[in-house]
Amino acid sequence: MLSSSPSKKPGYLLLELMPVLSVLAALALIVLLAINPKKQFQEARNIKRRTDITQLADVFATHAREEGRALLLQAPLTTGSGIEICGDTVTGSCANLLPIGHLRPTFITTIPIDPTSTDPDIHNEHTRYFLKRTSGKGFTISAPNAEPVGTIVIEVSE
Repeated sequence: MLSSSPSKKPGYLLLELMPVLSVLAALALIVLLAINPKKQFQEARNIKRRTDITQLADVFATHAREEGRALLLQAPLTTGSGIEICGDTVTGSCANLLPIGHLRPTFITTIPIDPTSTDPDIHNEHTRYFLKRTSGKGFTISAPNAEPVGTIVIEVSE
C-alpha cells in the first residue's frame, strides 16, 4: 500500500532561525557601538577645523610679512573671541566682520568655512572662524564650534 504521509520540504523553521538572527543582531550592535559613527564624524570635522585655521593663520602671517599689518590691526585686541573672518567680496555683507575675500587668489584660493555651517551663501560670508590680536605682534585664529564642546585655537607669534 502506498502511504499518504505528508512530505517534508527542506528548510528551516522560524523557531530555528530566531536564535541565529538574535545573535547576528547582537553582534551588529556591538560593532556599531565600537565604531561610534557620531564620534568619528565629530573628529573628522575637528580635523577639518584645525586644517582650516592653520591655513588661515598661514595666510594672515604671509600677508602681514608681504603687505604689512593693516589687515591684522582690524582685529580687536581683546580677551573675547575676536572678530569673525568673512570671505565675501560680492554682496558687501561683511559688516562688523573681517573681510578677507580680497586675498583671493594671491594668498588663498578658497576661503574655508566651518564644516557645520549651514550658510547656503556661495560666497562663504560667515566662516565661523575668528581672528584676535594678542599682545605684541601675535594673533590667534579660533574655531569655537569644535565638537563635542570646546574651541580649537592656533596662536601665531611674530
